[in-house]
Amino acid sequence: MTQLRIGIIGQGRSGRNIHAEYLKTVPEKFKIVAVSDYLADRCQRARDEYGCEAYQDYREMINNKDLKLDLVVNSTFSDLHAPISKEIMEAGLNVLSEKPFAQTADQPYAIGYMPNAGFPDTRAALARKVSQEQSSEIDASHVV
Repeated sequence: MTQLRIGIIGQGRSGRNIHAEYLKTVPEKFKIVAVSDYLADRCQRARDEYGCEAYQDYREMINNKDLKLDLVVNSTFSDLHAPISKEIMEAGLNVLSEKPFAQTADQPYAIGYMPNAGFPDTRAALARKVSQEQSSEIDASHVV
């Protein structure tokens, strides 16, 4: 089974307590290789806890090709989901964004989230709750 290399932007409630905590439970499927948070203490905690790279500027993380990220989880503030997701896709990376993805109905089209809107080699998805049974069925083949 392929182990996906994951970057997480935001180490607050969703980024750390939801996404990272889940990813740690399935190390055969996912490896947290980098995180980003604007607070230095959260970066240090991530380095210590996950053994990963940590950046205070998410742009450094998404533009670091040496990380070989397969997926970036966008767990930033709600009003930043769309613009940061666009930057992630512009960097050629797949993105999983927290909800709400956009602040307006037109925003997903404007940033390329919708099919055929400008990023043919990347994919975007929204985070949603899944049951324990559903989560046990998720593996690397579900990321396209």
